[in-house]
Amino acid sequence: MYEITHTISYGDVSTSGKADIAQIACFFQDCASFHSDSVGAGARQLRSEKGCVWMLNSWQIEVDRYPEYGEKLRIVTNPYDFEKVFAKRNFMLYDETGARIAAANSFWFMFDIGTMHPRRLTEDITSVYELGEKQPLREYAPRIIRYSKEELESAEKEEPILIRHSYCDTNRHMNNVWYIRLGLELLPEDFKVSAMRAEYRTGVFAGEMIYPRIIDKEGPVRRIVLEDAKGGVCTVLSFTGE
Repeated sequence: MYEITHTISYGDVSTSGKADIAQIACFFQDCASFHSDSVGAGARQLRSEKGCVWMLNSWQIEVDRYPEYGEKLRIVTNPYDFEKVFAKRNFMLYDETGARIAAANSFWFMFDIGTMHPRRLTEDITSVYELGEKQPLREYAPRIIRYSKEELESAEKEEPILIRHSYCDTNRHMNNVWYIRLGLELLPEDFKVSAMRAEYRTGVFAGEMIYPRIIDKEGPVRRIVLEDAKGGVCTVLSFTGE
C-alpha cells in the first residue's frame, strides 16, 4: 500500500465547511499520481520514456461521512489487479482515529500518445507496482453505468457548459475531478450524496461545450450523461443520495 497525509484546508471545503465528493476524488487522484511517481511510473516519466500516460476509466466512491476543515487525513491506495488493458485500484480515506471516512474502486488504463488508443498492459509497466488485497466496499458496482437509448432520448438537454482552461490538466483535457464538480452543480441543493460513480469515455478540451442530460430527476439515484456538440457521450455520472 501507498499512503499520503493531508490536512483539510479552507480551499478544500464547500459552503458546508466540509470537503465534498469531488474533493475526495481529488485526494484519491493525487494519491494515485504520487504513488506512480514513487515507483518510476509517473506521468512525466511514462510520457518521455514510453510515450504513454495513465488515464482513468471509472470511479466508484462511497462516503461514510464528509471531512471538515482542519481535519488531518490519511489517504491510502493500492492496485489489486491487472487485467488486459485495465489496472484496478482501491482507495481508502481515514481520519486521525483510524476510522474510515470514504473508500473507492477505480479502473485505469494506459493510453498511447502516438496511436491515441489504449495500450495493453505489459510486465515492464505492471511489475513496478506491488499488488495489495482488494478492499471491502458496500458493493462493487460494474465499471459501465447503464441506461437505455429511450431513457437518454427522453432526457432533455440542460444548459450547455463551456469548458474553461482552468478545468484542464497537463493532458490538455478536462481533469477527471471537474466532471464530478459539474455534475454536482446539476443536483438539487438538498440532495445529499453518499456515493458516486463516473464512467469516462472521451475527453473534452478548453473552449468546447458539453451538453448535460439528467436521466433521473427524481429518486435516490441521479444519472447524468455529458455529451459533446455532436451528441457523443463524454462521461456518465451516477450520484446516490443518503
